[in-house]
Amino acid sequence: MSTPPPKTLLLAPLNGFLAHITDDKMCENVDKLDAEAIAAAAAAKRASSTHRAHADAVAAQAKSAATNARNSVPEEHRSYGVTTCGAALGDKAYIAAFLDAQADRLCNDIDSTSPGVILKVTNDLAEESAH
Repeated sequence: MSTPPPKTLLLAPLNGFLAHITDDKMCENVDKLDAEAIAAAAAAKRASSTHRAHADAVAAQAKSAATNARNSVPEEHRSYGVTTCGAALGDKAYIAAFLDAQADRLCNDIDSTSPGVILKVTNDLAEESAH
């Protein structure tokens, strides 16, 4: 099963290809707006029936802002590719982002809040085999 680059780096699919945002500032902005849209949608689900309409409107506005920010990323700050069978194919920036994401997923720093898969498996095995 293939793993795409982090959600924060992706734009809407274009003809089956994913677009990676190459500008860090734009990527942070889109990521922030996506997080706000997700939080607003969650708040709308929890809203009471008397506040539901307003919460739904706020969630829709947040989702629209995130979509507009993602769609407004200029072409020169996009890199296209596709991930299949665990391998990224496409522009160099897309492949680099994919490899960085995989490195983070597998080998995250020990001090990180979420250790990488390799460290987690190693620790789990060490606990199992400690007699």
